[in-house]
Amino acid sequence: MINGLYNLDTRKYETPTHSVDGTNFSAFRFHSGLINGMERFYRTKSLSNESPLQIFEVEESKPYLFRVINAATLYPFRVYIEGHPIVTIEALDGHGIVNNVHTASTKLVVESFIIYLGERKLISLYMPCKNQALIF
Repeated sequence: MINGLYNLDTRKYETPTHSVDGTNFSAFRFHSGLINGMERFYRTKSLSNESPLQIFEVEESKPYLFRVINAATLYPFRVYIEGHPIVTIEALDGHGIVNNVHTASTKLVVESFIIYLGERKLISLYMPCKNQALIF
């Protein structure tokens, strides 16, 4: 059995997308994700629909709490917040954090995280700089 889509224009099979361990996800390529209903769709590497992206205006020396939900049906996402190397995960799917030795921990500090299908994460950020905007 051949896994993938057959492209009638090129008369070749398209290879499916896959994870780093080689597991096939889908025959369809990922294009874009939504943040508060906003996204940018790229037809090519330089041609997009130019729609505005979600930007959060923040104030200096204040903590911010975000709930991140992956409502997708196919792809997990790696989330990185531009200009913010430290992200604190407060809770996963409403549960506390458990570290590698199965002892409870109140928080998990990371620089990025992967969120899988249907998963919810509660993250916090501290804004030490003036006039910074968060870009997801």
